[in-house]
Amino acid sequence: MANGRLTLRERTVSVLAIQLENTRLLTDKLIVNGPLTLTASRSSFAVLGADRYQSLQATVRDSRGIQLNDTQAGQFSRDVSPGAEVRLRGRALR
Repeated sequence: MANGRLTLRERTVSVLAIQLENTRLLTDKLIVNGPLTLTASRSSFAVLGADRYQSLQATVRDSRGIQLNDTQAGQFSRDVSPGAEVRLRGRALR
C-alpha cells in the first residue's frame, strides 16, 4: 500500500505479506498461522498490536520504524536500516 493508512483487526489468515510506502499500519488481534513478511519504506510506520504470528520478518528501509505492542511471534527476524526504530513492548519483549 502507498500513501495511506491501513488497519487490520480481528482476522485470521495462513500467510500475509505487507509492503508499505508512506503508509501507517495498525493491527489488532491479527492471527497469522504462517509467516508475516512486513516491508516498510519511505517514511512508513507500523504499530503491531496484540497479535500472534508463527514468524515475523520485518524489513525497515528509509522509514520511521515499527512498534510491537504485546505482539507474540514464534520467530522474529529483522533487517533495519540505520536511523529506523524497532520498539518492543509487553509480550514482544519475551
